[in-house]
Amino acid sequence: MTITILGGSGPMGSGLALRFASAGFSIAIGSRDAARATEAARELAA
Repeated sequence: MTITILGGSGPMGSGLALRFASAGFSIAIGSRDAARATEAARELAA
């Protein structure tokens, strides 16, 4: 299952993304800033 988090590069969204990813879900991150979204995705993948 894929979970989409709008605002996923901010403090609350990135925390939610980390928790869902740790539980085995695929994550799609939405953000107004593509560079921040890319960085958040890299951090989750690490």
